[in-house]
Amino acid sequence: MNTILNLTDEILGYIFIILNKKLYILSQVCKRFRNTCRSNIIWKYKLLKEFKIKSDDLQMYFDLYLIYKKLVLVEKLKKSKNILSLSNETTKLTNLNSLNLSKNNIYDIPQEIIQLKNLKHLNLSNNKISIISKELKNLLNLQVLDMSYNNISKVPNYIKTLSNLQQLNLSFNKIYIISSNIGLLSKLRSLDLTNNIIRKIPYNIKQLNNLVKLSLSDNYMIEIPFGIYELKNLETLYLYNNKIKKILPDISQLTKLKYLGLSINDIEIIPQELYLLIKLEHLGLANNKLKNLPIGISKLTNLIKLNLTGNLIESLPVEIEQLPKLKQLCLYDNPLFNT
Repeated sequence: MNTILNLTDEILGYIFIILNKKLYILSQVCKRFRNTCRSNIIWKYKLLKEFKIKSDDLQMYFDLYLIYKKLVLVEKLKKSKNILSLSNETTKLTNLNSLNLSKNNIYDIPQEIIQLKNLKHLNLSNNKISIISKELKNLLNLQVLDMSYNNISKVPNYIKTLSNLQQLNLSFNKIYIISSNIGLLSKLRSLDLTNNIIRKIPYNIKQLNNLVKLSLSDNYMIEIPFGIYELKNLETLYLYNNKIKKILPDISQLTKLKYLGLSINDIEIIPQELYLLIKLEHLGLANNKLKNLPIGISKLTNLIKLNLTGNLIESLPVEIEQLPKLKQLCLYDNPLFNT
């Protein structure tokens, strides 16, 4: 026996299934559907009035989302496992706000994405994309963009068009050029550029007044970019594994900083101005070339973890005992007890 699934404009929020003369509310049994629409008929909901499905198929599962006003509203769509392209029918998902296409064999950003004007979250991580497509500028509502683990080499000028972006993850790429227009992303709160081949950051980064978290670890910088010192709202700064040789006194401007990671660099001296960062909770200085700590560390009254592993420190200031919240002190691989 065939079952008739009626879709009418008058039914908003409920779809009824007529099976053996019994009425069932779809919202109670929709999880019993799967693969009933192999012909993509569900994508054509705007023209759809009714279609037939086999009653046997009711035992299978199908993730069906009811539409508000247009019968089908999909809030999230996840595509994975070696997708090379998207169906043109994807463009009909006008209410889509989150799309995950991670871990596929995508070489170019699918053009169908550009039509999804309401998209807020886009995950294209772990693919083979080499260019941040210019067409992305059409996604004016985009707030979160993850393109980590790809083959991207440049952050282009048109990145500025993504004016609502709050989180940008471009870690584990091959980036060596960053447009100064990145400073125009005024709503950006988190920027991750970990593990690239970056040597310089545009000074315009100082314009990111809402930036709270910045990660530039595993790159090739020989100094902390000057613009970073002016990021007054920064709370987390990771610069692990670079070639940084010194910290400028300007570090004192980052008064909201809580996490500062500078391990695996070539730093020899800590400026006393660093002790003005009284909100600092985690300070990583492992595997540098430090011989001592300047007097004044007792000012870091909120410090919880201090990592000084793998330096050349022979003695510690007595005032380190005055750090009331310190829970973890790492001093491994230092000549502290040499005579």
